[in-house]
Amino acid sequence: MPYKDKEKQRQYHKKYNKEHIDETRERSRKYYKKHKEKILQNHKQWNEQNYKQFYQKHRQQIIQCSKQYYENNKERALQRRRQYYQSNQKNILQYHKKYRENHKKISSQYNKQYRQTEQGKEIIRQNRDKRRKLGSVALNKKFPNSHFHHINNKEGVYIPEAIHKLCFTGKSNRKTHRRKVLQYYGSLEKMIANARQLTLVYD
Repeated sequence: MPYKDKEKQRQYHKKYNKEHIDETRERSRKYYKKHKEKILQNHKQWNEQNYKQFYQKHRQQIIQCSKQYYENNKERALQRRRQYYQSNQKNILQYHKKYRENHKKISSQYNKQYRQTEQGKEIIRQNRDKRRKLGSVALNKKFPNSHFHHINNKEGVYIPEAIHKLCFTGKSNRKTHRRKVLQYYGSLEKMIANARQLTLVYD
């Protein structure tokens, strides 16, 4: 006999599903597998008709739930994102390329602003090092007004920008520049220790 009180019905199903969780999950999996096409079609149709309105009405709640889920399942979410990118890399790159072509002004403005951020500057540096066939393994963290100085072709440390520029004449090659920076600090150990100390000061 159906419940007249919908709240009691909801509480009953909630309790039943909790007590029979494995059985419920298995039944749901079987049903989904059997009716997958119909379920996906219904979801698509519902999203087209109702999702925008639903999202606007429950926006804050959806954002909060998404943040909470990500915090509780960070590794799982990242793994799923990586797998999705690997499986759809060609389509994703094609989508971004098409978007940039159709929104050149917006893309140009965004890229210009992004390149001025610390993260943007760091990405530009890593790409430049890659073209120069240099590694980007940092032995300390970046701090304000610092430059990444390669101590070899794989590793480097962030040192004050003023010191990095002071040892560069514009004519010196990579080897000469490294030697001048090393002479400034006295030894490689002192350079690394000083760089890590500055990182702690600004951390």
